[in-house]
Amino acid sequence: MLAELVDAGEQLRDAAGIRAGVELTDEQLRLHESYLADELERRGIEAGARAWFTAQRDDGRICGRWAHSWHEAVLELARFGRLSWCVVDDELEHWHAYAGRAWPTSSRPLSRAELVMLETPAGALF
Repeated sequence: MLAELVDAGEQLRDAAGIRAGVELTDEQLRLHESYLADELERRGIEAGARAWFTAQRDDGRICGRWAHSWHEAVLELARFGRLSWCVVDDELEHWHAYAGRAWPTSSRPLSRAELVMLETPAGALF
């Protein structure tokens, strides 16, 4: 499901003429929001309570956004690149654990303990 939504999100981005590294125009933002709303309606996704979603891009960087559904968050975040995972994160547990740097990509968010293990040189464990 994630890959399918990311593909759709990339199509929305391209249809709105959004390109990496190029400042967005008001028209591009308006088009993107319109296309996003149409895609959610086409998929029958109802808006729920607003929540924070944290995701990891395929380049290892972390991104996030407020959204009314997981589907909306994935479609919107795909504007910035392919995603490895996306989870609801209202307590910002994953957002803060990853603390603004790139990490090896995974199929799910890693716990703080797992992230510490990635930072620890193997020799320091013995």
